Amino acid sequence: MKHKYVKNALNTKEKTMKSKNRIRLFPLLIAFVFAGCAHTPRGTVAMKVNPGEAHVVLGVHEVKVGDRVAFFKNQCKKPLGGVHQGVHNDPVCERVKIGEGRVTRVINESYSVVHVDPGVEISEGMIVERRG
Repeated sequence: MKHKYVKNALNTKEKTMKSKNRIRLFPLLIAFVFAGCAHTPRGTVAMKVNPGEAHVVLGVHEVKVGDRVAFFKNQCKKPLGGVHQGVHNDPVCERVKIGEGRVTRVINESYSVVHVDPGVEISEGMIVERRG
């Protein structure tokens, strides 16, 4: 009889410890969830109006008038090809910053107008990202 009581007491103590550990881990879980949601708004150049102005796919929920944006292009290098020492030689790509601009007008939920900084050459399809 005494043995059963001791066993039940240990089970209760273990359950209490597990519950306390869950409570301690809950704030960490929340932090990870919100950290995963944070991101830098990113879109593309939809239309180059003229050398100094573009319509970009960043809308009212991503940017506001006056925000700075950066333009990027993908630069990929084709490898020599084939398999070298058991490793496939896939193309190597990197994102290269071309320049910056400023949001002058938010058109709607999807698009904005950006004034491109002087000397920056942009083209349709380029990546555009809001700066911090």
